Amino acid sequence: MALGWMTKPSDGLTSGERLGTAGMVTAAALVGVAIAADGSVARLFNGAGGLLWLGSFAKNAWSVRRSPHREWSSVLVLGSSLVLAVGIKPHDPLLALLGFGAAGALVAALGARPAVTWALLVPGAWLPLHIGIAIGRAVMSSATEGAVAVRTDPPPTAAIVPLVMVAAAIAGGWIVQRILVLGQERSATVRSGSGAD
Repeated sequence: MALGWMTKPSDGLTSGERLGTAGMVTAAALVGVAIAADGSVARLFNGAGGLLWLGSFAKNAWSVRRSPHREWSSVLVLGSSLVLAVGIKPHDPLLALLGFGAAGALVAALGARPAVTWALLVPGAWLPLHIGIAIGRAVMSSATEGAVAVRTDPPPTAAIVPLVMVAAAIAGGWIVQRILVLGQERSATVRSGSGAD
């Protein structure tokens, strides 16, 4: 299983954090299917994926509510999610990979633990921000121009973007978490070695 590392008890995540992570991955897959599908199937998958996305975001946010430095980490999550919601088109897989991977790594490096769960809050917060920005743009356009631009069909690659966003954030957080753990182990080994002299 490609994402088997996130379900192992040795990953440092609680069962609630693993559930929230699995929910985000599943939600991203459902939204991807909705983007690729048409009509009532698309609406069904989009609704289910969106609700699961928001529910998983809430589950992950609840899981880290007692983390030390949660205020600073929350600012990092919201700030990076806002930058991504404004700056990255939701149909470009390369920009999604780079943007969400970097944001996940940044939040994991500078934020609280568990790093992967905090990194996963970035795409979780992105969706409500993305929706809010789209509504705001439509209202502003309607108020200034009188007509709202009609959304066009997304390119074929857009269907993979939700999963790329979530996977990139997980990967960015996981890589930083592994680097931090290896650094701590190396420091502990050096300290124990120098104490033996």
